[in-house]
Order: sequence, then C-alpha cells, then structure tokens
Amino acid sequence: MSTLQNVWIGAGSAQRSPAAEPQKIAPDTHKTLIKPSSPLPRTAKTASDNVLDFLESNTLSNVSMAMAGAYAVATGTIAPFAVGLGAGIVGAYTGGYVGDKIGHQVADFLGMQTVASEGDVPARLGDVIAHQNKSAGAWGTLGGILLGTVAVVAAAAFVVATAGTGAVILAAVAAGLAGGFVGGVIGGIGAAIGQYGQNKGTIIEGSPNVFFEGKSVARAGDKILCSNHPGPMVIAEGAKTVFANGKPIARLGHRTTCDANINSAAASIVITRETEGVYDIMESGNKALRWAVAIAGLIPLPRRKNTGKNQEAKPSVKKRGCSHKSCGQAGEPVDVATGDFLQVWPVLSLPGFLPLALNRVYRSTANFSGLFGPKWAYDWSQHLKRDGEETHFTDGEGVIYTFHTPTEQVFSVNLHAGHYLLYGQRSGALHLFNRQTQQILSFAKGQGDKYCLSTIEDRNGNQMVLRYDEVGRLADIGRSDGTELVLHYEQQQLTAIDWLHEGQRQRLVSCRYDTHGFLAECQPFQFFHLWHEYSPQGYMTRWHDMDKTDFTLQYDTVGRVISTATPQGYWQDRFIYDDTEKVTTYLDAEGGKSRYWYNADGLVTQQIDPLGNETLSVWDFSHKVSETDPLGRTVANEYSPYGELIAVTNPAGESTAYGYDEYGQLAQVKQPDGGIWGYHYNDRGNLDAVTDPQGRREDYRYGPHGEILRHVLPDGRQWYYGYQRQRLSEVVAPNGCATQFEFDGLGRLLTVTDELNQQTRYHHSSFHASPAGSVSEIRLPDGVRQTIGYDSERQVSAVTDGQGRVTRYNYGAFDLLSGITRPDGTTVTFAYDKLTQLIAVTGATGETYRYVRDRAGRIISETDFSGRTLQYQYDRAGRRIITRYPDNQLLRWCYSVEDWVTRQEVWQEEDRQCQLLEVTEYAYDSKGRLMRAINPDAAVEFEYDPFGNLTNEKINGRTVAQQWDPLSGLPTRHQVDGVPGLNWEYGALGLVTHFRLDGHKPLYIQHDGLGRETVRENEVGFIQSQYYTSTGLLSHQSAGCSSAMFRQALQEADPHHPPFGSVVNRRWHYDRAYNVACIEDSRWEQTRYGYNANDQVVEALFGGTPSAREETFRYDANQNISYCRQIPEWPSKPIHQAYQEQQDGRVVRHGENEYRYDENGRMVEKIVHKYGFQPRTFRYCWDAHNQLTEFITPEGTRWRYRYDAFGRRISKRKEVDATLEAINLQRWFDGLPDLEMKPTAVIGYDYLWSGDQLIAETPVYANGTVAYEESIHWLNRRN
Repeated sequence: MSTLQNVWIGAGSAQRSPAAEPQKIAPDTHKTLIKPSSPLPRTAKTASDNVLDFLESNTLSNVSMAMAGAYAVATGTIAPFAVGLGAGIVGAYTGGYVGDKIGHQVADFLGMQTVASEGDVPARLGDVIAHQNKSAGAWGTLGGILLGTVAVVAAAAFVVATAGTGAVILAAVAAGLAGGFVGGVIGGIGAAIGQYGQNKGTIIEGSPNVFFEGKSVARAGDKILCSNHPGPMVIAEGAKTVFANGKPIARLGHRTTCDANINSAAASIVITRETEGVYDIMESGNKALRWAVAIAGLIPLPRRKNTGKNQEAKPSVKKRGCSHKSCGQAGEPVDVATGDFLQVWPVLSLPGFLPLALNRVYRSTANFSGLFGPKWAYDWSQHLKRDGEETHFTDGEGVIYTFHTPTEQVFSVNLHAGHYLLYGQRSGALHLFNRQTQQILSFAKGQGDKYCLSTIEDRNGNQMVLRYDEVGRLADIGRSDGTELVLHYEQQQLTAIDWLHEGQRQRLVSCRYDTHGFLAECQPFQFFHLWHEYSPQGYMTRWHDMDKTDFTLQYDTVGRVISTATPQGYWQDRFIYDDTEKVTTYLDAEGGKSRYWYNADGLVTQQIDPLGNETLSVWDFSHKVSETDPLGRTVANEYSPYGELIAVTNPAGESTAYGYDEYGQLAQVKQPDGGIWGYHYNDRGNLDAVTDPQGRREDYRYGPHGEILRHVLPDGRQWYYGYQRQRLSEVVAPNGCATQFEFDGLGRLLTVTDELNQQTRYHHSSFHASPAGSVSEIRLPDGVRQTIGYDSERQVSAVTDGQGRVTRYNYGAFDLLSGITRPDGTTVTFAYDKLTQLIAVTGATGETYRYVRDRAGRIISETDFSGRTLQYQYDRAGRRIITRYPDNQLLRWCYSVEDWVTRQEVWQEEDRQCQLLEVTEYAYDSKGRLMRAINPDAAVEFEYDPFGNLTNEKINGRTVAQQWDPLSGLPTRHQVDGVPGLNWEYGALGLVTHFRLDGHKPLYIQHDGLGRETVRENEVGFIQSQYYTSTGLLSHQSAGCSSAMFRQALQEADPHHPPFGSVVNRRWHYDRAYNVACIEDSRWEQTRYGYNANDQVVEALFGGTPSAREETFRYDANQNISYCRQIPEWPSKPIHQAYQEQQDGRVVRHGENEYRYDENGRMVEKIVHKYGFQPRTFRYCWDAHNQLTEFITPEGTRWRYRYDAFGRRISKRKEVDATLEAINLQRWFDGLPDLEMKPTAVIGYDYLWSGDQLIAETPVYANGTVAYEESIHWLNRRN
C-alpha cells in the first residue's frame, strides 16, 4: 500500500456525500441576461468534470489500493502492506473524530453561522438563502494530504533510525497511524468549518395561490436572488411527494442552482424530507482546488534520480517540427532553420462563445497530409497516435509532441509545450487540456493507433463536435449554439465546406486540386482567393492571388527554398544553408546580408543583421530564457514547468514576476516596485475580479456560457450586457441607458439602436464576409446612405459619402496601397522598396516625399516635398541617437539601460568643430515615471499619488496641484498657487455634472442618454441648452437667462421647437456628407457654406441678406488654397482678392505678402509689399526644436519667446522697444534726456500649463513684477 493512501483515507473522511442526481431538462434556446429568466440546466457533464469526478471517486481509491496490494503480493511485502492499511484506517477515524470536535469549537469561538442542509419545514417567498464555506473541506483535505505525508515520512524515518532496517512492519504501523491520524485531524477540521457560511440572498418568487403562514410557498424552479451569482438562479431541489401548482415544494436545506441552501422557512408546518433533484446545481466549491486535491493525492513520493552519463532524453521532451510563432523567419517567409517555405492562411472564422476557426499551414519539407492534400496541415488535423509507451500529439501546424504514456491511466506533459496536459485512459478516451486557451480537446479512437479529434470544449461547457464518416473522413462539425459545418468530398479530396445555421446555408470554402492531388485553388468566402502550383515533389513553386501578387520559388534537392522572386522585383531573395555549422545566410532584395544560427530544435540562437549587429538567444526546450541585444544588454526569462512565463528581468536587474493558478491562468503580477496585480477567476475559468496594487477591484459576472453579464467598476458603477442566440444584443450603461445590437449568423453587425431609438443599419457584401470588414452600405438614422466597395482581395476600393462623392483606393502586389484618388480625380501615390517598405509619397502635382532606409530597414533620411533633408543615426539597439538638420544643427539623445531618454543635446556643427548649444535632462523614479525635465529656460517637476496619478506639476516653482477620486481615477480638484481651486463632480458615465470654482456658484451640467451635454446652468440664472441631430451633430444651442418658458421647452424636449435663449440662439444645418451647410444665429443671422468635391470650403456667405459679405476660395491639385476673394457688405468698400503661390508645398506669396524660408524649411521673413510704400520686413528666428524664439518687427521691436522641455511656451518678453528707442534718439538730437518706460508698462507675459492645456496668462511689468493678480485663467473641463 502507498504511504499516501493512509493519508488519503484520513483526509477523505471529511468529504460530504454527493447530492441527489438532478433530473435532466432540455435547455432553453433563448435567454436575456438583463432580465433573468429560467436557468439553463446543463444536460451533460464536461470532459473535465468527468475526469475530476473520477479522481475524487472511491473507484480510484479502490483501484489504487487493489493495485498496491497486488504489487505487495508480487514483491513479498504483503505483511507491511496489511498492517499499514489497518493502522491507517484506525488513525483516520481517530483523527477525523478529533478534527471534527476542534473544527466546531473554532467555528463557535469565531461566531460563525451554521447553514441548514436538512429540514422538514417548507420555504416561502422572502426566506433567505446561504452559501457554505465548501472550500474549507477541500482545503482540509489538501492540508491533510500534505501534512499527513510529512508525518508518514517522519514517523517511518524515526522508527527505521531507532529500530534498524529490519523493523519494516513496525515502520509501516507507525507510518499508517501517523499519516491517517494527521490527515484525519486536518480533514475533519476543514469539514466541520465547511458546514458554516453566510446569508447571500432571498427567495424572490413563489406560488401565486398557495400560502404558508401568509407567504407564497416556494417551489423548485422559483427564482432566487444571490449576491454571489447575479445571473438567473432558481431553487434546484424540491420535496419528492409534495407539490404546489405542479411543482415540488422547497424546504429548509434544499439547494439552489448556485449551490446555496435555503436557510429559513415556516415554523409551524412539516413536510416530507424526501428530496428530488430538478435542476443541475453549479459547483460552488473551488473547482481549481478540487483539481489540486485530486492531483496531490496521486503525487508519488520522491524517487532517486538515475544519474547515468549516457541517459537518453525522456520521451516527454521529444518534439518534431516548430511552430511558425517561435521559428526564425526571413523573407516572404522562409524558416531559416529548416528552409521551409512557410504559409499560414486563414480559411474560415466564425465568432461565438467558442469561436470556430480554420487555418491551413504549408511547409515545403513536411510530410503531413489532410483535408487540403499533401504538405498542408490545418487546425482540425490535430490527432494522437499510440506508439508503445509513447503517444504522439500532432497539432494544427503539424508539429509533433511526444508524451510518455506507459500505463493505462494517462497523465503526461511535454516540456516543449507544457501548456498541453494529456490525460485519460489509453484504452478509452484521451483528452488534451490546453492551459493557454483553457480548452479541452478530446480524441476518439480511429483507424489503427490513431485517435482523431472528436470534441473541442471550453470550461463553460461550450462544445464543438467533430463527426467522421465510415471511411474516417471528417464529415461535419457541430457547435453547441446550433452552428454546423458540412464538408463535401470528391475522389477523397475536400471540395467544399458549407455553413448551416438557423435555416441559412452559405458556402464558406471551395477547393480544387491538381492532377497530383496538391491543393491548386482555395476560395474562402471570408478570406483570400489563392492559387498554388507545385513541383512533382510537392514543393510550392508559385502562388498568386486574383490581383497583382505573383510569387515564385526555387528549391534545393531536399525541399529548402534557395531563391524567391516576383514580377515587380519584390522579395528577390536568396538563401544559403550550412548544415555543418547550422547557419543560414539570407541575402535580401535590397542587398542586405543576415545570418542565423540555430539549435537542434530549429530555434535561432544567434542572429547578425545586415549592419553586423548581433543578437543572442538562449533556449530551454522551446522557451527563450534570455536574449542579449547588440549592446550586450540581456533580458532574462523564467518559466514554470508548464511553460508559463514566471519572471522577466530587464537589463537593469529589475524583475517582474507572474503567478498562475492551477489551470494556467494569470493570477498575479508583481511589479519591480513591489506592487501586485491580482486576477481571480470563477470555477469555469472566467476572470471575475481584477485588483490593482492599491487595492481597487473590478468585478465581472458571467452567464452559463461564459458570456460577460456585468462589469462592476471600483467606484460601484456597473455595465450590464445581454444576449440573444449567444450573441451580444444589449449593453446597459451605468446610467441605465441601453444600446441594442443585432448580428447575423456570421457575427456581422446588422443594426445598432441607441437609447433614443435611433437606428443605424449595416448591409454587407454578397461576395465575401471578411472579418476585417464587409460592410457595403450604411444607412444612418437620418436617412443618409454611405457605400463601400471592395476589390477581389476583400480590400476597400471605394467609399461613397452621402453626397455621392467617391474616394478610390488602389493596391499593388502584396496588397500594398499604391494610390488614393480623391473625388475630384486627383491622386496621391505611394512607392515601396523591394522589401515592401514605404519609400515615397507623391502628390497630385508630382512633388515627392522620400525616405531612405539602411540595410536593417530603418529610415536614415527623409526628404520633404521642398527638397529639405533630415538625416538620422541609430545605436546598435536601433534607438535613434542623432537627427541632423540641413543647417548642420544636431539633436542628440542619451538613454538609460531601460531605454528611457535621459538627456537631449543640441549641437551646432561648423567646419570641423561642433559646439554644444543646449542640454535638456530628464529624471525618472523606479517605476519609470518622469520626475523632472530641465532645460535652460524651465525646470518642470512632477509628483504622483500611489495610484500613479499626477498630483503636482511644478513649472519654475509654480505648482499646479490636482486631486483624484481614489476609486474612479477621475480628477476632482485642480488648483494653482494662490488661485481659487476648480472642482469637478461626475455622473454615472464618468461625465462632469458639477463644475465649481472656489468662492463661486457651481455650474451644473446635464447629459442625455448618449452622454452628450444637453443643459448647463448655475444658481444665479444662467442657462444653456443643446440639441443634436440623430447622427450626433450639434443642431441647436440656446443660452441666456433662465425662465419658466425656457424650462418648459426643455421639458417638452421637442427638437423642432427648442427653448428660446435671451442672449444666444443658434442652429446648424448639414449637407449629406455632414459638412456644415448653414449656421443660423439670432445675432449674426445666416452663414452659408459651399464645398467642392473634396469637402473643402469654396464659398461662405455671411448675413443671409442681399448685402451679405461673401468669401470664395480656390484650391490647387494638392488641396492648398490658390485664390481667395472677399466681397464686402457695402458696395462702397473695395473687393479684396488674393492669389496664393505655392512652391513645394510652402506658401511663397499671398496677395501683397511675400514669404521666405531658411534651409530647414522655416519661415524667416515676411515681406509686405504695399503699393506706394517701401517693403516692410518681419523677421522670425527659430531654435533646433523648430520653436519660434524671436520676432522682430520692421521698426526693430524685438520679442523673445521661451519654452519648457515639452515645447510649451512659458513666456514672451519685449526685449527691444523700437518706438521708445526712436523717441529717445530724437530727444538726443534735441538735447533732451531719455524717456524711461513706465514701471507698470506690460513688456510680456508668462504662461502656465497643466499638461497640454494652457490655464493662465500673467502680465509682466517693466520693473520685473509678475502681476499674478492680473492673470487671465482658463477653466477647462477635464473630460
């Protein structure tokens, strides 16, 4: 007998007997989750449930004990086995008794509340329900196993050490007693505490005409309200022989579908104790914990390892092939280790609670074959194959993982793909649990030793069933939502896949094959229509699409790609293989040379790019444990035995740790600063809570299929979600407003209906259903119709707006955007290098913007439309370190080891000298948050609260302080030194509803159901209202003094008769392309606008009368203004017109103004040529950041501008007053003393910012006084 069996016997004594098997009822087909209805009882247990039940069953214990006994007889150790078994039983019952007593005493001491599990009095409407601490029993079992195991080892070791190695029987007795007793005590304590719990809700439905003690009697199927389970829950059990309205009456102790117990009932009536299960009961205990308990009971005691030098690798570390996600790739694309031409093409994708997708994967050297013929793997080709003590799993890409399966009971992991857990029985069903996707793949025995994929199931019970015909071909796939795929064959080859759902039928895939049986054509309804050609060996020599992509390949004798080509010159690549050194050389079409070294698993260990930069990678099985970049910086990774990333250490030595639950789901993230993120999941693996490092928690609740029903934000605001036919149908915002959605069977959006019952309709293309978008027509709530056209590759080729104007898009090979044609017929074109990287943009008049790239693909220079060129340099890690401008000014950046910018320098290069002009320095805290940014003009400092919100921003000593709501994360107060603070309050949608400046009356803001502002008012009589069109555009605005008539119009909410404001009344009209066509204003009358085909304003008519002022505009082919004319309101005034000249995208003349630019493309002079006067020149000076630093008027007045490190202007000063100097010059000639500037004369302004918002302008006097009391402040709403 195993030593752990003694422990198991003791710990197992705490377990409760299973509930009565519920009656199976056909599930409903429709459910609205916002308005609970009858629950969906599950009609069958999932594969994971069956396995877990087996591991927890007495059958496993009996089988294990029988096998241990047989082993003892065979090895001659029956005596120690027998006495150990007896001692274990005695210890178990003794320990269980003691543990039970201790557990109840602890519960009494802590004041815990017992939960009824039995009774004979009927329940009624309003009686409470309670949840027991059922996890306590499982924790007791697990603790009993683990501590009992320690007791076993200690007791046996003590006896052997003191009585000699011959005292085997004595050791067995001691071990049995110790293990059983300790296991029983801990298990008993857990079982006792597990009988206690808390009230969690009430019964909210009862009989309409049967009453006990004045209350409606509760029956099986009546609704309950449970705070732990917000979904539709009902009473699951009832009396076997007592009924009300044809339903069994519920009594004290009966359970609900969420596994709660009825905890109060009538006191004066007694009914039968016999119970009948009616509905399935959700497992409320921690299922993950049950797995841990079950597996812990099977863990053997440690054995001595075989340390032989020539020991072969264990079968569970064998692998053949490499996933496209982990293999090194070059070109279009080629696996650099195997030389495989690698193709991964999506075939179909059907959304749902359990998405149904199919991808096909080609490898030129592979020997797999399936639905799509030789060389092609696909998702549904996953299968198992038995081979002696090994089982080989082939995944959807054809990669083969070997599992060690020497016994009937299978439980195995392959260390290359630890996320796969293989379990089951060799002679029966085998299952593969994927810890990454949380899905269970089940396999049924097929022909020979092959096990075909039979079901795919998630932990929510959603399932796909794969059925095969009599010759072993996949015939159809059914999904639990009623979706079905039917496969068609001709001569053993797949020719079509049809989709059937709710009476609809659609061909999703059509296939054609060449004379050798290779896939020659594949035409999916959702994805790309492609053709393939092959050599006789099956090497793909060409593939092309329906447009311009045409790709050819050449191979060596073993199927490795040696060259590729296209008619356009793209991907003219070559590959050279060195099998001895295990290195592949890639010569790309742009002349670059890359080298890749790889290991025995086909994983790249060393890479040298075309510039000679080296990157090193170290692997443990298929997991990258470190990567060292060309600068020698190393990022180290650690993994769990299941291949989950558990730690990342950056080059600075800072580590981020990750923890997972027993199912492989991320449970915790520990940041380098010690902050911890927590993730909690329900028993079906759905994320139900996220806790941030500050303790704020977001909660999620789910329906029976794993669909999210409710999202609770940390501040208590809640979003609700409803579904129809397993598709999202409704979203209810925290303010109670609902948006309705309708989708078709392929998951395409058909309608959106908002809270105001405004509906947008979408029609889809009839020739494709691309997941990237297939909308062909949009009908908006106001009746406007927009259309979208597609080319043969499912790409948008034309968009027509509501005015009928069409914008067209053209594509080249590999679906690269080659041109955009505007509605007026002008075109912008794009060019690419031979590696399909953008290198040029050409405007409608021929000017070209160019990019030059180095051999590594990085932009090293760009030349704009005017010919101005900027040059860039990078370090070996690819970080930009220098930008060189045409005037030989340089910007240089320095970085920390974490890639944070720490220093920015400005240099001026002249002849052979380089002069440092300016330095900006940046400092960060340990969390990577910017703390300081200092340049010659400003020092900016930042402070943060524990939540990471910016609380103080100091600019040259002036502090802008902010406060934040700790739960919602929204700003609540904003204050500048010595200035009244600004306060905000928010509504359910997080929109500002209350806006108040200290010492002033608040401004109240109201919103409609769509979150748009409708009213703002204060307590002193101001009011403003806003109305919107059905498409969300502002249509009317009224403002003025509040009045009874104004408020009455607001209450009537008639958009055709809005309130009339005493000060402002304004109405907007739009054309069908949603350009503003007319603005009606009670002060300024009408303003009308006309547009050209490109939606540019060509006419503006002000006033709405015959004498109205008029403006007209013309544009060149690049959409720049070329002419404007103004017709004044009065005929006596002259018409003003001006032609505007462009040169390489820059204005060089506008009317009487001439503009000149420096070599960096910045305007440095504006010369005004006025008839009869000398030219007047305004001059502008700039810094290396292209910020205006100086402005000089024609008279010589000079203004100086300064900026902080973020480019925000913080001051301007008049450094030279030309007018005063001219006056003093004349006075000097006249022999008079100079005049002094008045001390209170304003010579400039200081500016204060909060983030990117200007919040204050402060005048500065000639005597240097900063007049804060004269400041102008801008109050900004924080949304």
